Amino acid sequence: MNPGFHFRAGRRLRALLALCFLISSRLAAQGVAVNDTGAPPDASAMLDVQSASKGLLIPRMTSAQRMAIAAPADGLLVYDLDTRSQWTCSQGIWTQLAPLPAGSLVFRSDRNDALMNSAGFSFAWPQVISNGQTGLAWQAPPSLSGAPAARQGHVSAWTGTLLLVWGGADGPTVFGDGARYDPRSATWTPMSGVNAPSARQGAAAVWTGSKLLVWGGLDGVTTHTGGIYDPAADTWTPMSTTGAPSARFRHTAVWTGSKMIVWGGSPGAGNTNTGGIYDPATDTWAPLPTSGAPAARASHSAVWTGSRMIVWGGQGGFVTFYNNGGMYDPATGLWTPIPATGAPAARSECPAVWTGSRMIIWGGLGVSDAALFDPASMSWTPMSLVNAPVFRQQHTAIWTGSEFVVFGGTASGSITHTGGIYQPLTDTWTPISTAGAPAARRYHTAVWTGSAMLLWGGETTGGVRLQDGGNLGLPVTGTYYVYQKN
Repeated sequence: MNPGFHFRAGRRLRALLALCFLISSRLAAQGVAVNDTGAPPDASAMLDVQSASKGLLIPRMTSAQRMAIAAPADGLLVYDLDTRSQWTCSQGIWTQLAPLPAGSLVFRSDRNDALMNSAGFSFAWPQVISNGQTGLAWQAPPSLSGAPAARQGHVSAWTGTLLLVWGGADGPTVFGDGARYDPRSATWTPMSGVNAPSARQGAAAVWTGSKLLVWGGLDGVTTHTGGIYDPAADTWTPMSTTGAPSARFRHTAVWTGSKMIVWGGSPGAGNTNTGGIYDPATDTWAPLPTSGAPAARASHSAVWTGSRMIVWGGQGGFVTFYNNGGMYDPATGLWTPIPATGAPAARSECPAVWTGSRMIIWGGLGVSDAALFDPASMSWTPMSLVNAPVFRQQHTAIWTGSEFVVFGGTASGSITHTGGIYQPLTDTWTPISTAGAPAARRYHTAVWTGSAMLLWGGETTGGVRLQDGGNLGLPVTGTYYVYQKN
């Protein structure tokens, strides 16, 4: 055996490698098969590995270890633990295979990592996180210096690097301004007001991946105007009102990946079951069909599944609440009713989230149950309430990619600063510690940055509007640095 070839392996692996070596040396013109079926190797393969339950694990190493390989052969393949991708070498030059998409985040212990820069990453911001641990705890909150005026009923979004806050109200004062918060430098920067929408609260907003779309709301009266904010250029572009839905607030909006769908809400007197589809590429509106749509309502829930919009719950009249809804498919232009069997109780003011496979309904006005809806099977599954937070409304709910996080709102008649984290895979709740938590609030906003929940604004006890926020992130065990793929 080549003296340069060294390995440590168990008895079975040594026997397998010896067998492969023996077979390959005796049958040089034939390939070698590794499988559980006894099937011969494919005629075109020197080594044919087959399995329906396991993969092929190639060498794993850090970027520094990869770069330190002496005289790498053409075609050498390794997995880089730092960039989380495969690399191959050709004539001494390493090339990344299937690189992470733009915007992807990678955590490093070095603030100035030349290898990350050479791999197409830029330093984003320092973040105090845990190394391989789970759970969320309150970290240093967003800075108050330069923050927008205290308010509630505003909209917010996470751009990948910035928290955007716009609109809202403080009592009779309605705002038409906003600001951008950068966690990297802990600074606020005012948003341009040129061509911005009129001052309003209760608007609906979506983040497209590059722009913030704001539409509708209440600016003394309900409005059917809106605007598009580009944070890269710090500019606003007015949205066309031609063909737009009627003026309203307490409505919902979802982003399909190319268009914004607006549905329901209150024009000011009564509610509606109308809506519209806005295409920012052409600045045009198309009406949403009402045939088969759920009954008129406001303060309902809405999520986008990747192919359909789901609306559920809401308030139909002064004392009328719904525990039904519908799914709208833009490809067919059709509504499909959501089954009532197994559905949770009727409610409004209940923010919903989409997990990637199911919609989570938890909380809302005057309820004591919760459930997950699976559109693939058109079925509801009850959620565990063990260790769950006290039910509430006017709270925020976000999806981290694996967990459902609830915070704030009005619970048992009081505004609260409590919350909980739900894990769908295990159907379990973990209370959020109140140690270091921000003040109790409702009507605030919350976004997920990829490593923390940033919340801001809202209203606390006594009707006092808030100018501060909170940062619920991974527990403190060390400072790491976030790099973002260019």
